[in-house]
Amino acid sequence: MTNSIMIEELIKSSGLKKGYIAKSLFISRQSLINKISNKNEFKPSEIEGMCKLLKITNSKLKEKIFY
Repeated sequence: MTNSIMIEELIKSSGLKKGYIAKSLFISRQSLINKISNKNEFKPSEIEGMCKLLKITNSKLKEKIFY
């Protein structure tokens, strides 16, 4: 289950827009919002893309956010 609060804070602090993130992950903005709010799950490739975009390099932080 995605930690919605943490991912929202990381997105905000990154300065990236959700539309840009979604486009980079090849999903719609609404799909990204659904995944952040736990209506749908992130695919492993999307998690990796999110980590790259948000510069999440710590594996413990990654686990805390996405698993």
